[in-house]
Amino acid sequence: MATGGESTLHGERRASYTSAVEPENSGEPARGTDHRQHKRLSWIVTGLGGALMLWGVLYMTTHAVGGRVEDFAHRRTYNNTKIAVHEAFPGFLWRAALGLALAMAGARMRKVDAPA
Repeated sequence: MATGGESTLHGERRASYTSAVEPENSGEPARGTDHRQHKRLSWIVTGLGGALMLWGVLYMTTHAVGGRVEDFAHRRTYNNTKIAVHEAFPGFLWRAALGLALAMAGARMRKVDAPA
């Protein structure tokens, strides 16, 4: 005997019985639009985490490079670059750490939402 969505001996197809509404006594939550919204939210959180990490890297790179150099004689010295990077490090650290935390939270949301 064929169950929902499978072929039978004679080639006919039966209707699938999946829907967003589950029987009340099934013990499992409905996997309809809430599931898709939760999964979409988890990807948004992960994307925001990645964007925040990228912002931290670009922030640090901007401070390390220090802007445009017109000619070799007016470049920044090693000490100027070192001081600028050391001053920018706390800003980089909180951006990167918060971005990593958001990315991990999004992955955890998907892991919790995944079927067993």
